[in-house]
Amino acid sequence: MIKINLIPREALEQEARKQVIILAGLGGVVVLSLAIILLAARILVQKNLVSELNSLENEIAKYQTVVNEVKKIKEANAALEAKKSIIERLMKNRLLYPKFMEEFIELLPSSVWVTSLNTTFDTGIPNGFKMNFVCTAFDVFDVANLIDNLEKSQKFSKVEVGTINSSPAGEREIIQFTINCEYRAG
Repeated sequence: MIKINLIPREALEQEARKQVIILAGLGGVVVLSLAIILLAARILVQKNLVSELNSLENEIAKYQTVVNEVKKIKEANAALEAKKSIIERLMKNRLLYPKFMEEFIELLPSSVWVTSLNTTFDTGIPNGFKMNFVCTAFDVFDVANLIDNLEKSQKFSKVEVGTINSSPAGEREIIQFTINCEYRAG
């Protein structure tokens, strides 16, 4: 069977162009619709995310006040712990200086007097401290007696004699000297 087409070719081409234009227009509308739908979805997601971000920021702000309060409490606790440790150390060492003074006075010759006494706590010296003192005496033998007494004592260690100066004072000579040592209570 032979098919004969009586419609002119130009009309067929024009009809085909119309269909292509319609299909292209429908394709454009579909693409544009999809773009609008995706844009709307994106805007909706963005609004949801912004809303969630705002609620999370509010929650963070609410918890930040709690965190600040906890920090203040920790700082106050640390300050109280520091005070407590100082009080405990003072209570532990409260009789250290009276004992030291009693033992030191026993070793001090009668013609030697202390003009300056400094003590420094050192963690390496349990139940004791480092000390530095300046003394004045009328006789070199009294200086030697004090040094000998300190070295023989079990409570004093690392006795080091510093500078020794002598100066005339009327008919007598005054000797001024420095001693560094460590003291440990028994």
